[in-house]
Amino acid sequence: MEQSLQEQGRRLQYTRSQSNNSQQKFPVLGYIEGLSAQQYYTNQALIMNNESYKDYLLSVQSKGEINCYTDGCNWQGVEYRQYDLRSPIVRDYYVQNVIGGLINNTGLNGTFIDVIDWWISACSQWPCTPEETSELVNASLLALDQALLGALQANKVLSVSSHTNLFSQPDYYYQQAALLQKYGNGIRFWEFFSPTQENLLSLIYETQELQLPTHVHVTDRTLVPDWLELSVFLLGMGNYSYFSYSGPWNFDSFAIYPEYTKPLGNPLGPAINTTKTVPWNSWQLIPNQNLAYSYPPCGNCSIYNKIAFMGLTNNATECLNLILPNSSFTGMTWVPKDNEQEWDLTCWGRLDTFDAESCINNENIDAPCYASYQTGHYSAVKQPFNRAVATWTRSFEYLDVEWIINDGNATLNWHN
Repeated sequence: MEQSLQEQGRRLQYTRSQSNNSQQKFPVLGYIEGLSAQQYYTNQALIMNNESYKDYLLSVQSKGEINCYTDGCNWQGVEYRQYDLRSPIVRDYYVQNVIGGLINNTGLNGTFIDVIDWWISACSQWPCTPEETSELVNASLLALDQALLGALQANKVLSVSSHTNLFSQPDYYYQQAALLQKYGNGIRFWEFFSPTQENLLSLIYETQELQLPTHVHVTDRTLVPDWLELSVFLLGMGNYSYFSYSGPWNFDSFAIYPEYTKPLGNPLGPAINTTKTVPWNSWQLIPNQNLAYSYPPCGNCSIYNKIAFMGLTNNATECLNLILPNSSFTGMTWVPKDNEQEWDLTCWGRLDTFDAESCINNENIDAPCYASYQTGHYSAVKQPFNRAVATWTRSFEYLDVEWIINDGNATLNWHN
């Protein structure tokens, strides 16, 4: 695998420079799955077949030796045996030989390390003790530190995937971001970036405060009316920020969209967040809001018997017309066609009393609120209330971007 990736990198650089009629070589990165690499790499196979390394297989108190085929860490073909990076011997081998097997060669300009933070979620699932979690997370960060240093010495870059942000596993997030900044050759790869305020604030922190190179990858092209995911990226982008879309990994995912061909120009300033209060009338439809949450027979059975299934309707207006004749209802939610087909086009009436203003403005999914932003859903409430509407805007030389968070609306207004 290492040799194949190096040759692919060499050919891509050569082909692209020739097609551009220049000697410029475009950067090409290799790929490796996490810090416990796939079995397809030569240096990974060597450690797997070395009996002396069996003492370093990963184990935790609650489960003993971890088997990823049964313990929930068998992602993208990861070998079922995981080696314990808490051991300096194993950690050095992975950094110098497995990851280094891609870094220390001439065909590639760098390496993309995928799923580097998987121990955070896996430990809660197995579970690990608090001490084990801390040790494993620290070992992951130590390995990343060594890998970044090794790449720097080889004049290469490391692009690092992570599923954390300022609000999700913040302790790990801050430490990883600091490492990416430390050596100056780290790229923050946002895998499956979703348009939430938490992600935008994290992106702004990375690009504006830390000035990290960032690669934002999205798997959706939501048009409301303009490209939502691209709009949120533009609000947070900085120098050396890159955007990519795939749906998620298909051959038809690499089309050129009109947005890619239009000029941005330089940003005229950072993104600006403003919030205003808007009155919302009785039974006025609220886009992208779910007031029913996990629909019965439900994953959240604490709300069982507090919402009623009203049937299937083609749209939210038809759903509302089923709700209005019954004065007992305090709210409604209509579910669009979604990935979970069992809930497609379903209409729900809410029967319990709740503080709509507080619940919706804070998007709280705990009782008694059960209010959350969900794309495509529509809700309405009986009692009029005031709604806090948050808007992000940013201007470029040739483009103005606006994102109304509450409604999910995105506008890309090119000047020319």
